[in-house]
Formats: sequence, C-alpha cells, structure tokens
Amino acid sequence: MKNSRPGLMVKDLKNRKKEWTFFLCYPSTIGMYRMVGRILTEIEKKNLNIIGMRLMCGSSEFITTHFFSRYGRDAFPHRSVQQLARYPFIAMILGGDGAIEKGLQLTRMPTLWGSCLPEAYSSHSYEAAAEDYQIWFGMDSDNWKEEINGSNLAFAFPNCTAIGPTVKVMENLMREQLFISLNPNFVDNFYKKDLSFVLIRPLAFQKGCVGQLISIMESSFSFVEGLKLVRKSEVPHSNAWLANPTIKEDEYGLAMLVRHIIPERIQIIDNGDGRIRSVDNTGKMEICSNLIYLDKPGERSNICAFFEVGAVSWVDPTSHASCGGYFVATLSSLQLKSEPSVKEL
Repeated sequence: MKNSRPGLMVKDLKNRKKEWTFFLCYPSTIGMYRMVGRILTEIEKKNLNIIGMRLMCGSSEFITTHFFSRYGRDAFPHRSVQQLARYPFIAMILGGDGAIEKGLQLTRMPTLWGSCLPEAYSSHSYEAAAEDYQIWFGMDSDNWKEEINGSNLAFAFPNCTAIGPTVKVMENLMREQLFISLNPNFVDNFYKKDLSFVLIRPLAFQKGCVGQLISIMESSFSFVEGLKLVRKSEVPHSNAWLANPTIKEDEYGLAMLVRHIIPERIQIIDNGDGRIRSVDNTGKMEICSNLIYLDKPGERSNICAFFEVGAVSWVDPTSHASCGGYFVATLSSLQLKSEPSVKEL
C-alpha cells in the first residue's frame, strides 16, 4: 500500500473546475439519531457527488480552535467541548453544480431536522469551503507512521500490537466503566468478535443508493466505529472489491467498521441486478452483492488493509476522560503533543 492518507479523494480540489463544498455531520447524527443514511439520501437527491468522506475524532484543542471559534458555541448550546471530544464527526466534501447553496439547503430542511437545531454544518461560500477543507482534510501528513510514534495517542493494530500510553487509557476505562467487561489485553477491547468490515461498492455510488444502504445498515448494527471513502487503487488487492475488470482504479467505495450486526436484517444475494428489496413480513432486506460487501464478524484482513492506522484512544488532558476508541482515517485532528498536561501521561 502506498504511504498516503487513505480515503482522500480531494487532493486536487484547488484545481477542480466544478463547484464543491464542505459538509459536516455532528456526533448526534451518528450515534443518537442514526440519520447519516437519511442525510446521504438527501445529498444524492440533490445530485451532489461525495468526493470526500471520513469519520473523524477531535481533541479538545482541535474542537475549540477549529470548531467553536469558527462556527460559534450556539451550534451546541447543551454540549461542552469535552463531551464532543468523546464522539466522532463525519466530514464530507460534496461536488456538483450549486454545491454551496444545496449544502446550505440541507442544513435548513424541516423534513430532516423538524423543529430542532440542524445537526450539521455546511460552508456558506467558496472561501469558507476552502478554509474548512484545509482544516478537516488538508492538514493530513503522508508521514502518518512518524506521527503515530511521536504522538501521545494509544493505538491498537489488527496484528495484535499496540503503542502509546495504553496503561493510562486502560486505567481510565476501568475507572469510567465504559466497557462492561474490560479485556486486560488493550487491543482485544477494540477488535472484538462482533466487529465487521463493510464496503459499499462503486456501483452504489453510480446508482445513487449509498444513503439507502447506510440507512439499512444503521438499523442493523449497534455502533459504527470507522468510516471513510477509499479509492480502489489504495487497496487494489482486497477481496472486498467486486472481481470485475470494468471497475477502474480511480473508482471508490465507502469502507465501514460496525459492531453487533443483526444477521436476520440483511441478506446479500448474488443475482447481479443491483437490487435492494424488502422481504415481505420478515423485516429482512435483500441486497445485491455488487452493491455491498460484508465480512464475517471478527475477520481482520480487510480491517488491516483499509484502516491501517488502527483504533485510536487517548485520555483528554482537560477533562481526563477517555476518548476515541474509533478507527480514524487521519490524525490531523488528534494533535495532543502541544498540550502540556499530556506529558504527564
């Protein structure tokens, strides 16, 4: 695999002739409301292309500096920086005609948000989109291995190794009782037998049914612990890609890591017609295999290939709470080295 930031479709945005914008889903859309699929469906209805997408965690410093100072604290009137640092956002780059206005329309749709405050942000101008892109996507480093070794983050890798202040994180997890049964092996707390790899395949993007597939998945698993857009050329030899010579190297899919999949809810069939169908009176959805790939729970090979940074955890230096535990696509929002109290770890 190339030593590059995985899942990044947006390296040439500044040279892109078509309009594009930045869109951010707040943590509540992922966990509390499970509405990422609904949001993506509305994005597809507006003929916007998803050209960048990733689940991201942020340190308190990142959220304070790059979120509250720019977007305002009114966006989260009942949530503190420390609370937000414990849960992930989903950042997106959307392309297409009228992208900026369409993105803003999504944050004002009553059918999505009702009478509540919108749980998403969209850039209000091209200049703002460029700045947002630089903050959430543009600060990635190709030297992620060096970043890992020089950070104060605890990493759990699929090959059962770990680095960083794992003892401190484990002590914090025990104190906060975030795990009902904490495994003494740090890595095993993240690579559980119920963790499954999913790939939304390129055909789903072509057919405009990514949102529908995500909605089905959201009703069929307990947690999402990793998500990012990935070009086939980044992980070319994975069996998750459809064995089809017509799929080009620059086509992309959406890689996910989910917990507690309910097998009775999803049936993947091999008829090749790109169909999604509800099975009468069973609550089960039939999905054609050329739209989606689903690994067996506990299988690690694709987790290792698509999420090479592994699961990332840390103790927040401000609140001393345990944060992370997700499989992130970038370390750009998790720079804790400049925070003095982290040295105590």
